[in-house]
Amino acid sequence: MLKAWVTEKDRVEIGGVRLHLLAYIQGYVLGHGYPPTVREIRDAMKFSTTSLVQYHLEKLIGMGLLTKVRGKARTLRVTDEVKSVFTWDADEPI
Repeated sequence: MLKAWVTEKDRVEIGGVRLHLLAYIQGYVLGHGYPPTVREIRDAMKFSTTSLVQYHLEKLIGMGLLTKVRGKARTLRVTDEVKSVFTWDADEPI
């Protein structure tokens, strides 16, 4: 499993869906200049519902990796503390 230590301060480890979600949001912002909507995330990440997207976004917000202004569209931001240092478990398949 691909994992990342994403903050220097607390060394929060994430992997799987949340790591891909964080990378997608960061890449989208770099490419477009603004963050994606929840529906755009759902479609790109092939989630079945927007509530599943919201669940993972809330977890990333709770970890301090994302911020969002409630009630406003396109306000997702990857926090300034996020530093990606990727590791790979050699025992797991790619």
